Amino acid sequence: MTSAAGEKHISKELEDKLYEQKLLEKLNCIEKMTVGRHDRNIFIIHPNHGMLYQYKELARLLGKKYNVYGVKARGLAPGATMPETHLQMVDEYVEEILKVQDRGPFILSGFCVGNLIAYIIAQKLEKRKHKIEYMLCLDAMHFIVDYTYRLMRMMKYLPRFIEKKFMKITVENFERALRTSKFTLKESDEAGFRRVKVEKYMDIAGQHAFSFRAGLDAPMLIPHGLESDRPGATLEKFSRLTKGKATICKVPGTHTGMLEPPNVEHLAQLLLDTLAGEKPGN
Repeated sequence: MTSAAGEKHISKELEDKLYEQKLLEKLNCIEKMTVGRHDRNIFIIHPNHGMLYQYKELARLLGKKYNVYGVKARGLAPGATMPETHLQMVDEYVEEILKVQDRGPFILSGFCVGNLIAYIIAQKLEKRKHKIEYMLCLDAMHFIVDYTYRLMRMMKYLPRFIEKKFMKITVENFERALRTSKFTLKESDEAGFRRVKVEKYMDIAGQHAFSFRAGLDAPMLIPHGLESDRPGATLEKFSRLTKGKATICKVPGTHTGMLEPPNVEHLAQLLLDTLAGEKPGN
């Protein structure tokens, strides 16, 4: 038998579900990857191909306690184009995340080049005075390359007007690279062709500088695949990217295999334990 209070509770759940469905329909880049409703969200950014399929099993496991929202490339949708620059792409992701969750604390994650994008999103959110509860950087050894680290160190000492000039040059170089590669998306492009072009866009984006002037205040967890062939980065370098604590933990699998069963179960449990406040092991 359902009480009046119970009927009101069910009505509220249905109302929240319908509101979320309508909201997500209006967004270009965010997809909910879990069912049900929880109090806390995880936003995970797409890798270089722009899609979210590699996160499906991880999202299912994390969905026991969290709403998992995937951030995908806009150009995958029929008729959509990619942003004119990689900086516009990040700004769009920030705005859409804030439509789903309007204030911190935020939990952000990424994989492959998604780590780089998630890091810049975290910078922008912290600049807006939002707290980042955790940065979960999945096999981020490829993300923290010497080039990235040196650039951040250099930007730290550049006057603001020189930094703006530098970023203007990188945007121009990015646009030139797109033209040289004959990158363009047409409304008539079919799904398979779009995926190829979006991946090309992301490859070019990953080769151009974002802004690395500021570090983060957020703690960073870096699960690293035991069999990963990605180049190593030291804990010291990760630690200098944030004022929070950086922790590297080894998990089973290769760079991509860590997201596949049965390895993904170890990864999901590590993330759940860390977010629950348990000290991650090595």
